[in-house]
Amino acid sequence: GWWPASGNLLVVAPVPEPPPVGAGLVVRGRLGQPRKLQNPGTFNRPRFLAADGLFREVRLSDPQRLIFLAETQNYPWAERLRGGIRELLQSLDPSGRAIYLAMLLGDQGEVTPSMRQDLSRTGTSHLLVINGLHLGMVAVVTYFLSFWFLRRFPRLLLRVNAVKTATLLAAIPVVFYAHVAGGSPSTQRAEVMVLAYLFLVFLGRPGEVWSALALAALVILSLSPLRLFSISFQLSFAAVALLIYLVPRLAQGLSSAKPGHPVPGAAARIIFRIKEWFIVSVVACLATAPLAAFYFQVVSLLGILVNLAAIPLVLLLALPLGEAAVILQALSLTPVAQALLLAGRLPLWLGYQVIQWGAQVPGAAITTPTPTWLMIGAYYAVLILAFYP
Repeated sequence: GWWPASGNLLVVAPVPEPPPVGAGLVVRGRLGQPRKLQNPGTFNRPRFLAADGLFREVRLSDPQRLIFLAETQNYPWAERLRGGIRELLQSLDPSGRAIYLAMLLGDQGEVTPSMRQDLSRTGTSHLLVINGLHLGMVAVVTYFLSFWFLRRFPRLLLRVNAVKTATLLAAIPVVFYAHVAGGSPSTQRAEVMVLAYLFLVFLGRPGEVWSALALAALVILSLSPLRLFSISFQLSFAAVALLIYLVPRLAQGLSSAKPGHPVPGAAARIIFRIKEWFIVSVVACLATAPLAAFYFQVVSLLGILVNLAAIPLVLLLALPLGEAAVILQALSLTPVAQALLLAGRLPLWLGYQVIQWGAQVPGAAITTPTPTWLMIGAYYAVLILAFYP
């Protein structure tokens, strides 16, 4: 007989592109539990899917068993906006379009295997995942623009707290962008982390970064405790925790070192920021290396240098232009949005050229055996104890 069922279902099928959110489907197949990969050292795939609320899957080899119902006009507003962004990206080259789709909409469907290999060998796969750096960029830009605007009205500053008002305004585009990006688990986690920090800034405690990290973990694990076992959760929190712990200590060592020849003030600040950025890249690569070896058996050796060039080009130049284009598209300013995407094409192309160059260097990455959790724990203990806790 037939039994009604409800919940999320993973459908693996040979279709050219996924249907838009809200489209009706008819699927004919056999419900089964997610397959556990038998490769030695592989991660627990059923538990990984369970963290996203997926406990059953259907695998289809015949495309005829997946039927798309007649197109409906009642798609959610966010999905219609995503469709408009996809149309704007049609004019870009394939690699630029694939990276922009991943960064802006969380859609990695057009990322080719060769692109994934290049990103993996150079330790830049995080560029395709909407993480805290993406949403943090939205918050930072909105905060400083709002703060600058409020300072234009001195009388208004006598009645409102400019810092708290700008913080509240910065939270609005973060929620908006996370919703437009599709609400993937990594996007939701990044949204919680950024909003947690904005909440502490609103309370007047911006220095409590450990509290923001703990609050984000508490909220995420309260909603889904199995997130603890997801790869992205472990990579994100390990990287952020070590950045909070190590970067201030290493930066303090740089500031205390006195050069032999004095450098003028502006040049000294620029040099210090470059050194600080290098420290951030080093710490991020060190923080994720053992987990990358555990889950992917690959560790990038050129990741530090490639990230130094790729992150400013892709995340500090191309991404803000793309995010502004998403907001302008939502306001029906399509020509302006298209101009911003065209402007972001150059830094995006340059960033990917750096990634391709780094991936072709012999020895850019090494294949490693799968470490044990005891080895991973000892690795992090050495990093922490190398500096006074």
